[in-house]
Amino acid sequence: MPRVPDVELKRAGEIAYREVSGEAGGGRDSLPVLLLHGYPQTSFMWRDLMAALAASGRRAIAPDLPGYGDSPLSGDGTWESHVDAVE
Repeated sequence: MPRVPDVELKRAGEIAYREVSGEAGGGRDSLPVLLLHGYPQTSFMWRDLMAALAASGRRAIAPDLPGYGDSPLSGDGTWESHVDAVE
């Protein structure tokens, strides 16, 4: 399995997310693949797929939804509050 190159942990407001980009195919300027985890997982579950996407030159972003991983619980925990957080 390829190593995940330079996975960056970033924040957009209170939402933590991991981002990786491959150099071939546009890197940071290419349209990203958005990877959303299920319950009760975190963005960490996408580590192997992020490596494969980066190796193929794609950019990938994997957020931690509110209350999971590195994102604090915010809002009322409804689906609507999760949608608002991702938007």
